[in-house]
Amino acid sequence: MREIIFRGKSRYSGKWVEGYFSMEVGKIPYIQWLEYDDAYDEEVVEECAVELETVGEYTGMKDKSGNKNKIFEGDIVDVDNALVSGRFWVEYGVSGAFIVKDKDDRRYFLGGCNCTVIGNIHDNPELLEGGIT
Repeated sequence: MREIIFRGKSRYSGKWVEGYFSMEVGKIPYIQWLEYDDAYDEEVVEECAVELETVGEYTGMKDKSGNKNKIFEGDIVDVDNALVSGRFWVEYGVSGAFIVKDKDDRRYFLGGCNCTVIGNIHDNPELLEGGIT
């Protein structure tokens, strides 16, 4: 079972935050996470308003760089394995699985990809030659 978390870009600082996504009707979307507060010796809920178009779900997978980088929707990845190689971005597919997609609209399941996260479509669109289709 995978961890269900999201990532989004702060509306105010432009920094990326990870946690639980929430959006009430007519309200600003935000991401919440738990932080430990030493002063009160307890966990407290922190939250940050995010830009809705930057919100992406965690795929439950990490890239090949020593399992440090979580892979989220919207990430740009370099894939190199026996079946496919190239530069792709991560999307949630219609089949309910995460896929990688390239500028020529070729799609592959992310599950078996040996990949490295090199950026994301919001901060680094230039990494995709020809842009996003």
